[in-house]
This record gives sequence, C-alpha cells and structure tokens, in this order.
Amino acid sequence: MGKTILILITLISLFACVENKNEKQKGNINNTTKYINEIGVKQKITIGKRIERLKDIFYRHKNTNDKKKQNQLIDSFFCFFPDNFPLFVEIYGYKEISTDSTLYGQLYNDSYSHIKLFFKSNDVIEDSLFIKKIIDISINGFWESDAVAIFKSEIVDLISKNNKSFYSVLKNYKVKDIKSFWKFYFNEPHPDNLDLNKIYKFRQIDQKMFDIIDTSYKQALKDAHISG
Repeated sequence: MGKTILILITLISLFACVENKNEKQKGNINNTTKYINEIGVKQKITIGKRIERLKDIFYRHKNTNDKKKQNQLIDSFFCFFPDNFPLFVEIYGYKEISTDSTLYGQLYNDSYSHIKLFFKSNDVIEDSLFIKKIIDISINGFWESDAVAIFKSEIVDLISKNNKSFYSVLKNYKVKDIKSFWKFYFNEPHPDNLDLNKIYKFRQIDQKMFDIIDTSYKQALKDAHISG
C-alpha cells in the first residue's frame, strides 16, 4: 500500500510539472517549472514511459489550437525530454553496432520535430532552467549526425543571441563540466565552419571562460586535422 501511494504521489508531482513561466506570457500559471529529478518525491521513470509520454504530449500539442493548453503541453514536454547525453542519444540518436548494423533510438525519426519543440519551450520555461537542461545534455557529449547535429545547431543559434544568460548559468558549473560543454560545442567534422563571432563576446564577459573556449576550439581543429 505504501509503495502504491508513493508512486501515486510521484505521478501527481510529475504532471504538476506543467506550469508556465509567468514572466514570458500573460495568463501563465504563477509557478516555475521544476525538473523531474528535482521534485520532492524521487521515482525513476523508465525509458519506455518517458518515450510514451513524449510521443503523447507532442501529438496533443500538434493537435490543439488552444494557446494555454499548448503552453502547458510544451512545459510538460520539457520535463520529460532527456536530461543527459546518453539518454538523449538512446532515445533520438543511434549507435553503430558494426560496419553494416546500426541501432536507432525509438524516436529517431521524430528527432527533428521533437528537438524543435524542446527549444520552443524557452518561450514558457524560465531561462536559467532551460539553459541548465541544455548544458546538462551537452556535458560528455560528442558529435553525431542527425539528432545530435540538430541539437548542436540550436545551441549555436541560442548562444549567439543569449551570451550573458548562457554565461550566468554555465559559470556555476565545475570547471571540468564547463570544459566538457565547450568540447561538445566544437566537436564536429568541420569546426572551422563555426562562426566564432557568435562567441567572442565571452571574452568581454569572462576572460577565464574565453580561455577555455579558445583552448577547446584549437583542440577541435587539431582533432579534425585542420590547422588553426
């Protein structure tokens, strides 16, 4: 009985996650979204259940014109979206088993539309929570085509528009995690194609942070066998 009550309380807490950021839109619920793994009662969510919820929420968002309902669904989608790189790849990416065998995530074919909806959640999710989740997914990440490439492209665009907000969150991480984030940011086949003007503003914000950025970029060029 006790276990049943615990699970019930957890599910209620999870669905209570559909709360919008009141500063970004009028009429939003006056509470800030909380992460699944930050709620008072801890309960592991199986990957199967997470995938099921992501599919259901995406479908309902796509099929309603009610703006308030859309915002609630986006908030809920944000909660169930993967919060670390291994889980992100397991759901949306792929794993090369052998030269002629690839294991695709269950939502691989939905990766583009789901990632776009996740980044749209910044319209209703408080900035620091939104950016924190992006950083958490990026840590220990590596380049892959398709889902990871789409996710990285969105990050590049976000940082170019939001240097200061991104910095205000990233600076609170351990140095090793900050390095890991920037390593992921530059980790791609052609890092020389990245527009560095989008991140040079970090030099004016924090020289130590920029030193990490500069080192990460040079290492990425070296790994890609490109002379800087």
